Amino acid sequence: MTARDDADLARLSRLDPARPDAAPAPGSLRYDLILEKAMTQTISPPLPSRPAARRGLTWRSAVLTGAVAVTLAAAATAGVLATRPGSASAAVLTAATRTGEVTSLRTVDESVDAGGGHSTTRAEFSGDDLKLVSQDSIGTDELTVVGGYAWENKTEQGRTENSGKQKLTPQSRLAPFAESTEHVIRAALQDANVKRLGTTEIRGSKATHYRLDLTDVSRAALTALPEAELAWFDLDSVHRSATVDIWIADDLIQRIVVHVPDYMQSTIDFYDFNAPVSITAPTK
Repeated sequence: MTARDDADLARLSRLDPARPDAAPAPGSLRYDLILEKAMTQTISPPLPSRPAARRGLTWRSAVLTGAVAVTLAAAATAGVLATRPGSASAAVLTAATRTGEVTSLRTVDESVDAGGGHSTTRAEFSGDDLKLVSQDSIGTDELTVVGGYAWENKTEQGRTENSGKQKLTPQSRLAPFAESTEHVIRAALQDANVKRLGTTEIRGSKATHYRLDLTDVSRAALTALPEAELAWFDLDSVHRSATVDIWIADDLIQRIVVHVPDYMQSTIDFYDFNAPVSITAPTK
């Protein structure tokens, strides 16, 4: 290597982005400029963590699921579930099947955790389109899906984040809510002890209350479902002590309550079955 080569290599080495620069000498102009910037720079405080009650569906990670997983779930729950005609299990199965066939509806979900955290999620479903609005003490999450595109807006501590228009791929389509309801209830009914507990008026309808005491078999059936379907009902972690209560009127599910002692309770009301539900894309 010649002396000229050595000089060229030295010049190039100063351009190497992986080469650490020597620290500026105290009192130098560069030292003073860096110190001034560090002392005057404003750093935004991190947003506080969401309460546990905020629907575990952080929308993309929990509700968005692969098409293959949904197909497998449908196949897994399509088998014949033996129930005795006129039994409590038969009534719940009929309602689950009919609810799974609904093409549009609205829901309200009230979630409370053991620490007192509370969130409310209102949802509208029309075919493959949907709108979810979740509110808690921290802020609001809004997810809209129209025509295969998704928009997500978050407002926390007065700050708003917009995801913009995002195309959903076949691998990231949403787990359909009505079908997920059927799959989850079918799985929960596997070997479950189903009790009829009386009636309650819900939105003007007399609804019959059923309780499903889960067994190892039903918990295993639930665990086999995609997380995205279970997450609609806070069952993505099927706790051993979880109970599932269902209210039925007109052979349709009116309410589902999932309760895990010392952890959380989620109450979902179903209404406006097959009613006209119009969901429009955000303008920005």
